[in-house]
Amino acid sequence: MLIILSSILNKYIERMEKKEFLKFLASAFLLLGGYGFILNKPQLGLNSGYSIIAACVLYLIGAGIKKWGKSIEWDKAFIFWLGITAINFGLIMLSVFFFQNLKITMRLLAYSNPLIVIQAVLFLKIFINLKMETNNYINKLSKHSLASYYVNSSNWLAMSFKNLILLIFSMETAVAMLIPFAGVLFIFAVIIDSIKCHLFDRAELKICKKLQSFGKIIFRRIQDLMSIIA
Repeated sequence: MLIILSSILNKYIERMEKKEFLKFLASAFLLLGGYGFILNKPQLGLNSGYSIIAACVLYLIGAGIKKWGKSIEWDKAFIFWLGITAINFGLIMLSVFFFQNLKITMRLLAYSNPLIVIQAVLFLKIFINLKMETNNYINKLSKHSLASYYVNSSNWLAMSFKNLILLIFSMETAVAMLIPFAGVLFIFAVIIDSIKCHLFDRAELKICKKLQSFGKIIFRRIQDLMSIIA
């Protein structure tokens, strides 16, 4: 859905001024953060972040950073990121040890949590500011980051990996070796993604282009309809 809508979103962001973009951000945080997260309204998946609306908002935030990011001072991004992370971590600790409420804990980790969104945006800017474009090793690995996320978030793959680890090691060892196992999982994801890139990238690119063309056609039809109505 996001591939189809990306053409419309790109046109939308091209026509926006910076003030309009900031108003859009404020409205988006009220909708997703206030109505969806704080009030926990499940309509259209607003309370979880697993929705096309949330995906479109994140896409537009990324497009806005690309368009106006150079005009924004990001030197203090790391300090802000640490502060936001500390606040959210503190809230999680309160929910675990003081309120002893697992539901609150899981909601604080949800994609709809505005603090999580701010953390992600700041982390992106920190990474961009590192200026590691000359490091070929990092560049080769970084293109597989999304694949490692997919492998880790896929229930079948993640559960299969967990069951394999627990078959070989005890639970205590698995917990103690959590970071090395995460590294193994990342290597596994890189191998899968490398095979996928070699076999399917060209076909995937053609499909994406056709879907984007379909989105452009829909956008033109909407424009024509609006002109007729006007």
